[in-house]
Amino acid sequence: MKYKNWQVSPEEKYDVTEEISIVGGQYYYESKVTLSGFTGERQLVTGIVNLLSDKAIQEIGEKDCLLATFDKQSENKDNLGMAVLVKKSSFLGFDEAPESGPAKVQQTYFVKLKSLPGVPVSFRFFAGWEAADEQFKNAGLFQKFLEKERIRMSDTVKVNLKSQK
Repeated sequence: MKYKNWQVSPEEKYDVTEEISIVGGQYYYESKVTLSGFTGERQLVTGIVNLLSDKAIQEIGEKDCLLATFDKQSENKDNLGMAVLVKKSSFLGFDEAPESGPAKVQQTYFVKLKSLPGVPVSFRFFAGWEAADEQFKNAGLFQKFLEKERIRMSDTVKVNLKSQK
């Protein structure tokens, strides 16, 4: 998706490109957002609505940072876990939007990410619904699932080529 001349303030317009990748059989999508039209550094945020959850899990690891919720937060009041996983290199902090008031974004836990012009910022958004898979039946199982995903995201692929003689 491309947004040209997005008016973010009376003085600033940005161009935004977002590439969303979805892989069959996975419980996440990956988003790569690229901002341009400015110099220096800007802050990009992404998050999780907190309408039906009163506690966020916030973890800062060696290679990544995790924001997650787990509660009876589906429309059917089923257990639903949601999480945002970001690389530590782009992480600026966690925060929470106000519950009400004049702010355009409300009732949301969010992650602040560093954005440089023309440099993609990526994150993964996970959703684990108990009716879809047993591993989302409770908070402990959802945490185990997220730990495996953190390892998968942080592991580098190593390829050794051997020539045949």
